[in-house]
Amino acid sequence: MAELSLNQQKYKQMAVPDEEQYRLTERVEILRALRSLIQQRAMVNAFFNADNDMVLTSVLAVDAENEAVYFDYGPNDTLNRRMTMGEVTFMSSPGSVKLQFSVPKVVIAMYENQPTFRTPVPTKMRLLQRREFHRVDLPVSNPLMCEMPTPDGTRLKLQLSDLSIGGISMIIGNTEADKIFEKGTTVPGCRIALPELGMVEATLNVQAVFPITRKDGTKVPHLGCQFVDLRMPMETMIQKYITKLERERLARGGAS
Repeated sequence: MAELSLNQQKYKQMAVPDEEQYRLTERVEILRALRSLIQQRAMVNAFFNADNDMVLTSVLAVDAENEAVYFDYGPNDTLNRRMTMGEVTFMSSPGSVKLQFSVPKVVIAMYENQPTFRTPVPTKMRLLQRREFHRVDLPVSNPLMCEMPTPDGTRLKLQLSDLSIGGISMIIGNTEADKIFEKGTTVPGCRIALPELGMVEATLNVQAVFPITRKDGTKVPHLGCQFVDLRMPMETMIQKYITKLERERLARGGAS
């Protein structure tokens, strides 16, 4: 996505230690990013009602002169009306960039004789380069577990070996996770309990099955997964956990 390529000297780097994030504040760049979403026909998730509801939409048009952005209307009238009741956060992941912005109000308006969502042009956007995600190794004592729903209705528990806001690696162990979840499989409804912070609920996409060699030479099969359109509250929770873990390690002199 050439329109969203980052020039690090033009944007303000946000003070988050666990990833490379940038904030667009120049109007011309924000408009360019919105128009790029149209060109790529990128899907956009709209979160509202304290992030409890979501509508899948896309950018239809950008009217810079009238400070308006038009989004595709949703199929559910109840959700459509609820979306107009407060702040809405939009999130899209075109190419290698994750784009996120919020608007204080959404209204229902006609565009080309069709009902649409209309918002003001956002004043800032947050960009995150996926390739910059920092993974942190997790302690083996009190390990984090990921619950993944299986096709037969049961839930499979796998131990995490590392974590980032981009994804996770899990130890397959004596499960048949590598057979149940083939590469490319998308698994909604996954859960990871983070101590003292809460429950991360996310959709995972299986990227790879790979071995990790331990110090004693044994190879342990792992399942590598990527988060799919991770919601902002979940992302923030993971960031807090990683920061907490790193601080604890620093306090112990870097021991894992």
